[in-house]
Amino acid sequence: CVEVVVIDDPAKKLALQATLPETNPAYKAMVGAPLVVAFCAKLNRAGFKKGEPATPRGNGWALFDTGLSMQNFMLAAHSEGLATVCVGLFDSEKAGAALGAPEGVEVVALTPLGYPNQEPNLPPRKDKAEFARKNSY
Repeated sequence: CVEVVVIDDPAKKLALQATLPETNPAYKAMVGAPLVVAFCAKLNRAGFKKGEPATPRGNGWALFDTGLSMQNFMLAAHSEGLATVCVGLFDSEKAGAALGAPEGVEVVALTPLGYPNQEPNLPPRKDKAEFARKNSY
């Protein structure tokens, strides 16, 4: 249920950049990076059986599967010394139009891909006790 579109065309990258608010930290990277990768979900497939939702989550499974794919892609890119950033703050419909996405396919997330030009300023990691529970919430 996941498809990716790899974009190297400067006009397409500019069109995708226009779907982000200028305040988005990835705004400049959308045109500055050599590639942008769009992660798309084919709706009504994951979590569906015979065209009907098989779970109460419906298309939530397509989004979940797309997120898993993107995370694995980003981890693999990092292991090769490449930089990515998960871009979720954008107009998905406009991005889909810019990429010519067919009906039933949603652009879920974008990531610029390239070699970093600086060391990232990462926030500190949370202590496990802030989010991990044992046996019950």
